[in-house]
Amino acid sequence: MKEFFLGLFLCAVIANPVVNPVVAPVYSVNPNDGAFEIALTFDDGCDDGEQVDALFNILDKYNAAATFFLIGEWAEQNPELVKKIAARGGEIASHAYTHKQLNFMSPEKIKEELTKSVSVLEKLTNQKITLFRSPYGEYKDKVLKSANELNLTSIKWNIDSYDWQSRSAHSIYSSIKKEITNGDIILMHLNGKNTLKALELLLKDLSAKNYKFLTVGDLISRGSINYKFECS
Repeated sequence: MKEFFLGLFLCAVIANPVVNPVVAPVYSVNPNDGAFEIALTFDDGCDDGEQVDALFNILDKYNAAATFFLIGEWAEQNPELVKKIAARGGEIASHAYTHKQLNFMSPEKIKEELTKSVSVLEKLTNQKITLFRSPYGEYKDKVLKSANELNLTSIKWNIDSYDWQSRSAHSIYSSIKKEITNGDIILMHLNGKNTLKALELLLKDLSAKNYKFLTVGDLISRGSINYKFECS
């Protein structure tokens, strides 16, 4: 029984633990001044420039910023879309080079995935890439250590929109709204079928409640970080 409760503790979210942060990815943030601030993140990529423009039109309408975790291989195949995302103010971050499970790779292969993705993204955007999200949000110690050795901060999320499923815009919006609180990091996808409609509903609602929408980089610089320990 003691082992069971210890396991639960180790999987818990711990604010600024007195351990090396390499053992856990960033999960959320406690804003220093209690401000209503959250981070919107978009994973993967899409094949539609109009989708990208439509997304940024919504973000701009509500003075919202966002972070984009892009796959390196996709970025090579869609350089103009990557440049568009950066030009319109998106914070660019790594989602590895392919979308394979890093947990099953050797440390050498993991570093190759990260190094290649960072190289591609930096050349296309002229941004310094400092943030990384593992495909499928999987973070064994070797993944975290590899990212840390490459000076990349590993980012997870504490609210998953599940917008990649066959869900209506209102269902996506409602599920996020039920969980939202200060310092949240929300996971969405660039290619979600109803992501844009859900995003419009969400930003309209939260803007009326004085929430501000920051990049992950800005959010983690403005408060104490919650790290989530992985049970793997």
